[in-house]
This record gives sequence, C-alpha cells and structure tokens, in this order.
Amino acid sequence: MPQRKEGLSCLVATGHLGYSPLHPETFWRGLEQFSPKAIIADSGSCDIGPEPLASGKASSSAEWQKHDIEILLLGARQKHIPLIIGSASDTGTNEGVDQYAQIVRDVVTEQRLGPLKLGLIKHDMTRDYLRGLLRQGGTIRGLDGFPPLQRRDIERTSQFVPVMGVEPIMQCLAEEPDVIITSRTSDCCPFAAFAMHHGYNADLAYFWGKVLECGSFVAYPKMVNHSVLGTIYEDRIAVTAIHENQRVTPVSLRKHAAYERSSFKGEAVAGGFIHIDGMEAEEVDEKTAAAWGSRFEPSSTYNVKLEGAGYVGHKAEYFVGIRSQSFIQKLDEVISYTRKELRSHYQDVPYELYFSRYGIDGVLGAREPRKREGIHEVGLLIEVIAAEKELAMGIAKLVGRLLLFTPVLSERGSAGRIQLRNEEASYYGMAYEWTINHVIEFASPQEANHFPITYQTVRPA
Repeated sequence: MPQRKEGLSCLVATGHLGYSPLHPETFWRGLEQFSPKAIIADSGSCDIGPEPLASGKASSSAEWQKHDIEILLLGARQKHIPLIIGSASDTGTNEGVDQYAQIVRDVVTEQRLGPLKLGLIKHDMTRDYLRGLLRQGGTIRGLDGFPPLQRRDIERTSQFVPVMGVEPIMQCLAEEPDVIITSRTSDCCPFAAFAMHHGYNADLAYFWGKVLECGSFVAYPKMVNHSVLGTIYEDRIAVTAIHENQRVTPVSLRKHAAYERSSFKGEAVAGGFIHIDGMEAEEVDEKTAAAWGSRFEPSSTYNVKLEGAGYVGHKAEYFVGIRSQSFIQKLDEVISYTRKELRSHYQDVPYELYFSRYGIDGVLGAREPRKREGIHEVGLLIEVIAAEKELAMGIAKLVGRLLLFTPVLSERGSAGRIQLRNEEASYYGMAYEWTINHVIEFASPQEANHFPITYQTVRPA
C-alpha cells in the first residue's frame, strides 16, 4: 500500500479510449514527470447513441483503439504499474472485452512485452435472465421516464449490458493483474475502485473518478485527449494538467464535476449516490486545483443499471435549403400540410418522419429560447425510418417534392422556393433506439454478483 500521506496518483490520457486518438506527447511527459501508480482509461459512453450497442459495431475505429491501447500498455509496462480499462469498446459488451484482450495480446507479441497477467471482467446476464425475473413477479424499475420493464421491451432489444460498480474491479485488483479490462461500468468506478482498493474512503474515491473520467476535459482551456494527473489524499483530491497550455482551476474542477449531470447534486452508481453539492475547491499551483467535501451515500438496495438497444428500421435522409422569407414564416404550416399529404400517399404503411430545422431550432427543438427574427435561411433535414430501405428512400424523396411544390404559399409564379441539396435521398443505414434504461434492485452486492472474472497469462507468440 502506498504512503497515505503522499497520496495515490494515476495518469489519465484520454476521456474515451479510441473515440479519437490520444496525444502521446503529454502521456509520456506525465509518465516521466510524475510517479503515477496506475494508468486508467474509460472507454464507454451512452453519448454515442444506441447504434453501437444494438448493432454490435463500435463507434470508435479499431485503428484508434489499438493506437491508444498500445501507448498505454507500453507506458504501464515501462513503469511496472497496472493498466485499467473500463467499458471496453464503447459499450462494454463481452465481445468488446474480448476485442480489447486480443489487442493486448497483439501488442504484447509485436512489442515483445510480457509475460503479463490479464484480468477480464465480463457479465453473465442474458435476456432469459430478465424474462425470468419478470415471470417471478419482479419489477425492473425504469429511469428517466421509462416505465417498468415489460416482456415486449426485452424482445425488441438486440443487446443489453448491466453496469457494474466498484466491487468486481476491486476483487480483480486483489489478484494483482497487470492489465484489467471490464465490461460496462459507471465511468467513475475504475478510478474509485483503484482508490478504495488502496484504502481511501468512498466519499472522495467516487468523486475522484467523477472528475477524472473525461481526462483533460477537466482542465482549461478545453483540449481533447491530453493527459492529466489525478491524486487522492486522505482529505481531498487534486488534478494536475500536463499540457503546457492547460491548467486545472477551481472553476474548471467545479464545472466538470457537474458535467453530464441534470443537477449539481451528484450522480447515482451501483450501491449509492455521490453527493457533490457540498464540494469546495482551491488553487494549489498554476497547473493544479484541489477539491473536497463530496460524500457517498450508500443506498438501501444495490441498484444495477441496465442499458439496452434495439433495431427500429432503415433510415433515409433528405436535405433542403430554404431562403424564401415567406416559406420560413410559414414553415410550421408547410410541414403540417406535408405530413397530411404524405399520409394520403402511404395510408397503410408504417413509417416515422422527422424534421430538424437548422437555423431555427434544429439543435434544441421545442426548448429553443430564441425567436425567429433575423433568420435569413434554414437548412431542413428530413429523416424517414421505415421497415425497408427502398420504402424509406422513396418516402424521403417524396417529402422533398411535396415541399418543393407546396400550395401553402400564396406567392405568384410556379418556381419552387427551396433548394434540393441532392436529387436523390441519402441512405443512412439501419436505425436503432434505446429500449432498456432500467435498474435491477438487489439486496446486496453479493446478490448482484453477475460479473465473472477470468485471468490469463499473456506472452509473446
């Protein structure tokens, strides 16, 4: 166990392993300038939408994933410290764990590393397991407006993952592997597990993970995938920027603590809630800020979140540009008329039709606070989802034609009032949706032990 008075540090080189390549120069600088006791990287996110989970295809490129893992593994082996990677390959599926494990094997062979001990943490939940819980009369509670899970939700789910807490990672750390790769976990948990494994309290450990999970996003100015150093002490945590033009300030630390949160109160993880509304922060030096005052509140049940996604249909897109002021002023009416006209052509065909009005409210939709005054042009993105590719393409193309020749406008002349960006609609591919955003409430972490751990010795081939 490290000297507690000196603190425990880890190096964080990326906020999402593989999503875009990390910068090796600040990683190697941080490794040489400081003495981190681990290299930790989060590799998962729901921000990328349901497609990677449902399709089984990572959003991050295999080339970038190997780029990041190779650099992190070389650094970890050079300093003889553990490398911990959470939520493998964007979504934390078991297949993602296997994929990352193979990258480690390839790098070991190519770089003549090893032997090293590899710990793999997967999950053993299946759709049959969820069906069984429902048959037994169990309730799987929905989150963020989702109703309780029903059998039909399971059937339309292509793939789901349970989100582990710190316990499986701590169990794995006890066996002293050189590399740990996990299935889906809360972003802060690999960091918190490492700190708690070394005897630091949960109040600060989870908060430490919360501010480190996105790497250099915690620093100012915003730069992506540069390294930062995180250190946890008995009574506070500290984060140090490594890039010469970045610094961590009390303000940047506070702002990032609330990143991706709906309120400044905190966030839930398996086993409890991290309260951050009582945090305080101060400057340590020109590159470092420290914080304290967070609190972890254990929950009465051990709650494991489920994330699931499924296939909806084929998606086609059509884009038109609008500069006619009369068209812009009557755009709501034009869209309403177009929907009705389209339905008359496809009365018995199910489809979904979406309009995104860039220049008006294309980003925020109905929550857009600004009024329309001063708008001189609008980009209208038309999205159609249908059961077949050709159907989606045909509907999207027809929507463009209906807009071109809309009778809603009272202007003289027969010319259209929009620009058709392309003659044909564009095929996006298959479309997916979130089907499961729920929680299973277990009586204890032991009852929630659905995260089996295996160990392998990896040697150059």
